[in-house]
Amino acid sequence: MPSFSIRLGDTIPLNLQLFDGDTTKYVRAIVRDPTDVEITGSPFTLPHVGDGLYKLYTEAMPNVDYLISTYQVFDDAGFTSKSELHSDATDIFLQAFPIAETIEILNLVNDMVQNGVISKGIADVLIGSLVDNERYVGHINDASLVGRVDDADLVGSVSDSALEGSISSSVNTTGEVKTANLTGTKGC
Repeated sequence: MPSFSIRLGDTIPLNLQLFDGDTTKYVRAIVRDPTDVEITGSPFTLPHVGDGLYKLYTEAMPNVDYLISTYQVFDDAGFTSKSELHSDATDIFLQAFPIAETIEILNLVNDMVQNGVISKGIADVLIGSLVDNERYVGHINDASLVGRVDDADLVGSVSDSALEGSISSSVNTTGEVKTANLTGTKGC
């Protein structure tokens, strides 16, 4: 099952290439969110564009962690007779956050805590949802990102025991971020 990273609002690339290049089939994609509910507009009819490739690039990635697209091939335009030669196929689309946007979010949360706009509890929720997600752990552990987070003073100024767990569990391999930095300063 192929998976693709797509940023929020970017176009979801719904496409299916038939192995035999058949140009006379009717393809649809059923797209579901993490709660197994079809997104608005699903199922989508994928028009044939050439050489057995069926695709539709019109739908935007909604604000969900992932989508699962199941492609079905039919012999008729009414989608009542499934093709006996073509099995269903599936793609997974993961919502992606570029490292630059992750750093922006961390800096924004830090500034809001330092200025008293949000509490340390809110910061914990915001940062925890970003850091604890498995997709982002590799980015957070990246040495260049750790350096930027340190430069932003996020680790030293936003802390409590719950937040400490979120940050130290994801950013603890380079030696630049230490638990002592997290416990030394209380947030708002």
